[in-house]
Amino acid sequence: GAQAQAIYWIADEALQNAVEHSGASEITLTFEAAPDALRLEVRDNGRGFPCERVLAATPALGLRLMQWEAETAGMELRLASGPQGGTIVTVVWSPAGQSTQDRQGGAGTAKRRARR
Repeated sequence: GAQAQAIYWIADEALQNAVEHSGASEITLTFEAAPDALRLEVRDNGRGFPCERVLAATPALGLRLMQWEAETAGMELRLASGPQGGTIVTVVWSPAGQSTQDRQGGAGTAKRRARR
């Protein structure tokens, strides 16, 4: 379905970004599927980037396309990154429209509308 296609495309784009831009020595992809939720996380230990400044200063086409894919499939894309902090791209979906982390009471990472 739409979620499976979006998850695949976002995973591919996030992995390519990590390989091409992060300088990471390790990249981890985690995928969890349950009847009531999907969650993808791509995490690297690279140099990261200051999200707000980079996203405001560049077209960030790949990140914008990831956001569009997630939103089109009814999912939420989260981006967390910082200098020397690596980058985490997370995609979540649940039929109720809430992320698993939100239902468990965890503090989520703010949604980003732009991509690098």
